Amino acid sequence: MKQIVRTGARTVKKLLVALCVPLAYAGCAARQPQPAGRLATFVETEHKPYMEPGRNSIMGKGFVWFQQGGDLVTCAGRAVWIMPNTSFFRERVYYVRAGKIADIESEIPPAFDGIIRKTDCDKEGDFSYAALPSGEWLVFTNVEWVIGSNRQGGTLMRNVKLLNNQTERVLLTYEDFIGR
Repeated sequence: MKQIVRTGARTVKKLLVALCVPLAYAGCAARQPQPAGRLATFVETEHKPYMEPGRNSIMGKGFVWFQQGGDLVTCAGRAVWIMPNTSFFRERVYYVRAGKIADIESEIPPAFDGIIRKTDCDKEGDFSYAALPSGEWLVFTNVEWVIGSNRQGGTLMRNVKLLNNQTERVLLTYEDFIGR
């Protein structure tokens, strides 16, 4: 099973920027990023269960659709991020999609370093996370390709609910598309 790389609060801003880059082609970068305003606060009691080791896992594949020539486009070599589906993170995803980038590095306490997890899709577009606690998770990846000088594809996101000792299989497809 692939080694899971845990990331901390210092890379959260990079994650949000990474989510915004594909959205740039839809106008995200055309606007100057604005402060997000009053955001939901990081509630430690809401996030503490997500820091505990668990016995759940997510196995998945990220792909969009077949190109004209019949080639399947996957997330091969791309990062796959997983974060708790809490009001704190849902709101930040909303602001990234709206073209506003929130500075949240200082909002996540050091004790919660690693609450956002990252892995990479293998050459077939497969990814996996193990030892996850029960709860709801947001799973993101990018599937992109270029035709001529035009970028195609974009960011895929899915909510995954895990219960004790569960392995959830996830296919991130065009139905999970949230923007370029």
